[in-house]
Amino acid sequence: MRAGPEECPCVDFGEQTEQHILGFPGAITRETRAGCSKSVARTVANELDSAKFDPLLVQSVAKYALNSLEMLVSRVDSMISRERAAYNLVGPSATSQQVINGQLATCLHHCGSRLSKLHEEYPESVLNILNPGLTSIQNTFERIATPLLAAIRRDIGATIAKLHRMDFGIDSADPMAAMGGGASPYMKDLAEKLTFIKAEVLSQYNIPDIREWILPIVKYTIKTFVLHVSIVKPLSESGKLQLTSDMTELEFSLSAFMADKAQVKRGVNWESIGDEYRTLRAMR
Repeated sequence: MRAGPEECPCVDFGEQTEQHILGFPGAITRETRAGCSKSVARTVANELDSAKFDPLLVQSVAKYALNSLEMLVSRVDSMISRERAAYNLVGPSATSQQVINGQLATCLHHCGSRLSKLHEEYPESVLNILNPGLTSIQNTFERIATPLLAAIRRDIGATIAKLHRMDFGIDSADPMAAMGGGASPYMKDLAEKLTFIKAEVLSQYNIPDIREWILPIVKYTIKTFVLHVSIVKPLSESGKLQLTSDMTELEFSLSAFMADKAQVKRGVNWESIGDEYRTLRAMR
């Protein structure tokens, strides 16, 4: 016997998810906002599970779930910071706009990740109802991530381009003195930039997929560096030694940028960088 209107869980479901979503803006910390998003995902999953004995009822619950997901996306979208400060990578610490955007992206990721697992449990008729909500979550996440990653690439490129302000054509009486001076100023700036990006900006994104962002950044950094170095003129023997020192510093900085806690002792896997890293080593 199918549940009548008075027995349908959709009313309670709508109230529960609305309470979680209404509480989201007031959740100040990364953990509490992630908790709100997980609560929405958990409520959706639980209510679908309780209704899946009835094909019509589970579709009705899925429609309520879609409305709730659209409400969540709408609230998150209204809170996204699109100001210049959200993509300003000057430092020394992340701006409040960067912190907020990181928390919002974390919320969307946790909610979307939990709900994406529903594809293993429900028929296509239910998934077709939910898919627009999952797509909206992913699209909103990308509206936060894409401009940030573009800003990171832009800043890294501008920092590397500073090498053209230096004169690598001056011959030193003692060529080895070039090595003793350490890295060039532009390379020190790049090392500081990478440290800031990892420690202050990317750390706001509490998501497992963050490594999928880090590797392309590393590849872009190496590719841009190699491109600029290849057109440096004039280039003396002392200049070549200085660039070799800069490459050593770059490799060290990128190793720290890629390393996570599990890799500190065993070192990073440069094979994951592929052709870009081999090109850098060949240039050295």
